[in-house]
Amino acid sequence: LRYLERSLREAFDFTDGAAHRIDLAHPSPDNAAFVGPDADGVSSALRLDTGGALAGTVSVAGSSYLQMSGGTIGGDLVALDQAQVSMWGGAIEGQLEAGGSSVIEITGSSFDLPFGDVLLSSGTIVGSLLDGTAISLPFTRAAGATIRLVPEADASLAAAVAFAALVGVRTLRSRRRGAA
Repeated sequence: LRYLERSLREAFDFTDGAAHRIDLAHPSPDNAAFVGPDADGVSSALRLDTGGALAGTVSVAGSSYLQMSGGTIGGDLVALDQAQVSMWGGAIEGQLEAGGSSVIEITGSSFDLPFGDVLLSSGTIVGSLLDGTAISLPFTRAAGATIRLVPEADASLAAAVAFAALVGVRTLRSRRRGAA
């Protein structure tokens, strides 16, 4: 992993076209993170699970993917370009920012906004995530970006399939590169 200096803390730079995980068994230093494509444009993926923590802002760019089923982001969660974020657990201590044509899906119940695409450009999402975590999450959304509230029953399987497909594509690409 390469490290980037950001203010007074370092950031993890997940730009290698691989899938990564941060949880209790695979901890990270208490830093920020950038998830983006590698030099060939291959997307990277990060899964943040229970016990994982990143103290600063987490930025997801290109067509890369963040899956958040637990853990804590101590700063903002920023999705740019065509990035995809699935969140059904954990906590974000800052705000949610959707830019470019990114898609952020938040799975849970009791939201103060209707299920489906959030039409507001800014506000606060209040509700409960799939893992039971109560949220009051300030957000901003650019005109081309999507923040989508998903009912609990619809998303668990879809998110698992999406992450498995992304990992499978990476494995296939690595094997092809190794054979060439």
